[in-house]
Amino acid sequence: MKRIIKNIIYIVIIIISSFIFSLSYHLKKHFNATYLEQLLYNLLNTTTLKLSSLEHSYYKILFLTIIISCILFIPLFIRTNYKNIKIFPINLKKYSLIIFIISIFVVSIQIGLPNYIINQTNQTKIYDKYYIPYKKENITFNTKRNLIHIYIESLENSNFTTNNGGIQKTSYMPHLEKLTKENINFSNTNKIGGFKTLHGTNWTIAGMVAQTAGIPIYIKTTNKNDNFLNGATSLGDILSENGYNNYLMIGSDANFGERKKYFTEHGQYKIYDYEYARNNGDIPKNYKNWWGYEDRILFTIAKNKLLEISSKNIPFNYTILTADTHFFDGYVDESCELKFTDHYANSFHCEDKMLYEFITWIQKQDFYKNTTIIITGDHLAMRNDFYKTNNKYTRTVYNLFINPINNPKNTNNRDFTAFDIFPTTLSSIGANIKNDRLALGTNLFSNKKTISEEIGYKNFYKEIEKKSKYYNKYILK
Repeated sequence: MKRIIKNIIYIVIIIISSFIFSLSYHLKKHFNATYLEQLLYNLLNTTTLKLSSLEHSYYKILFLTIIISCILFIPLFIRTNYKNIKIFPINLKKYSLIIFIISIFVVSIQIGLPNYIINQTNQTKIYDKYYIPYKKENITFNTKRNLIHIYIESLENSNFTTNNGGIQKTSYMPHLEKLTKENINFSNTNKIGGFKTLHGTNWTIAGMVAQTAGIPIYIKTTNKNDNFLNGATSLGDILSENGYNNYLMIGSDANFGERKKYFTEHGQYKIYDYEYARNNGDIPKNYKNWWGYEDRILFTIAKNKLLEISSKNIPFNYTILTADTHFFDGYVDESCELKFTDHYANSFHCEDKMLYEFITWIQKQDFYKNTTIIITGDHLAMRNDFYKTNNKYTRTVYNLFINPINNPKNTNNRDFTAFDIFPTTLSSIGANIKNDRLALGTNLFSNKKTISEEIGYKNFYKEIEKKSKYYNKYILK
């Protein structure tokens, strides 16, 4: 009986190993190497943890687990004798443990565990040398323009045609492509381009923190007093201090990923999320679609809110985060045509239509003449198998500045990151920044070099990956 129980345990170990192999394949196919930090961040900081990145792949992972299990069980069934010689003599215990160890090794490589451990043993001085903390006297406003910042989920420049900096024969987002050519886009090339990603900026809240506070997110962002990046000063903090009203609008639950915590603690944003919409009659109480409610409704509600807050004659910062283009395959609104064979491509194409209609609506409003519109991606698309690129093409996160107060010195062939969006945003709405540097960011409207341009992107990336005593002491506090 004991032997039977042991054998069952060993067989279960093989099945678990098969699941780990399946998960490893899934991570390699769909995620970049920073998935570990995103997962750990959610485990340590998010009270409403959801493995939303895996929800749509349960069946695929299960199916692949069954296939791999069948393959791994084959040696157990060919343990036969041929002319008194065992073709595949096997010890079930050793076999199961070896398979399990190999599976752990493979998945650890996929999620970047060895690299993470190495970086946790090294210290960086990048903050000591380059980080510029906020001082009130270093930022002055000549004027105070309204700001509308729209974060488009997973938006990168790969969606555009090859002629304009993308990789597509037919643009997934033709309206936005046209709009970009007519306005200001900071680019890493001579065509439409964008900013490169760094460690700690590759998922939604991390990307938003990077673009509004000029710093990455490391695994733990709350201190023992449960404050979110207590020592950081964000865009919301600065604007609130200068008489702005801050708003955040998202169609999902703002609590996920600590988004509500960050934006309420840094700038006292009024939060318009899924729960707010249910409780205030913007959507029916029992309404639930996609992550909460879809972007078609998001833009409709945003119009009403913008008309309301613009009538107060107080400068405002209205931040919107979309969701329809979230991986794996996105959401395609029923009002949109299915132009492409790939569902995810249709999701971007549909978002393009709704976004363009929203932008043109804003441009017709009275408040537009004193308003800067910024559109950026929150991070690169996480479906790595969706974009077929070669080594010569660099995938970058999208950015667009419409109706800023100033003109840039140079928009092309810039080497920059999400950190640089922070001071650039302030500059676009009327702020003067001493030496054009703030946090780890540089004002792109100026001719000052970014940190990435000064020390090189690869060196910057390596330093940001490491631990920092400065970050823990002065930013995390």
